[in-house]
Amino acid sequence: TCSTLTVDGKSATPTAVSLTVDQSRLKNFSYTALYYPMLGMVFVRIYGTINAAMNAGYDYDLLTIGSRVPNSNVALAVVCSKNANALAKTNGKIIIKPLEAGIQNYDVYISGFWFV
Repeated sequence: TCSTLTVDGKSATPTAVSLTVDQSRLKNFSYTALYYPMLGMVFVRIYGTINAAMNAGYDYDLLTIGSRVPNSNVALAVVCSKNANALAKTNGKIIIKPLEAGIQNYDVYISGFWFV
C-alpha cells in the first residue's frame, strides 16, 4: 500500500479546482485545473472555441475560478491562430485580450500556473 506524501503538514496529492465558463464567450469548453498543496500552486490547461466577437485590445472574462485564486495577476500561455494574451487575475477571473481582430470561432488553448 502507498501512503500520501506529506511535508511540513502539506500533502503532495493534488486537488481539483473548479472553473466556471462564460458560455456566451467560450464554447466546446474543457479544462484541467489542479492545486498542489505542497507547492502552493494551481496548474491549469484550458481548451475552447471563442464564441463571441471580441475587439482587439480589450479584456474579456472567460472563466471564473472557484477556489485557489491567484495571489497576483499572472500571465498564461495562449495558443491560437489569432494573437491574444490571457491572465489569471486576483479577482478570480481568467481573461483573454485579443491582440488582433477576428478571433471569433477560433480555437484557443490556455495553460499555465499561479501561486495561491
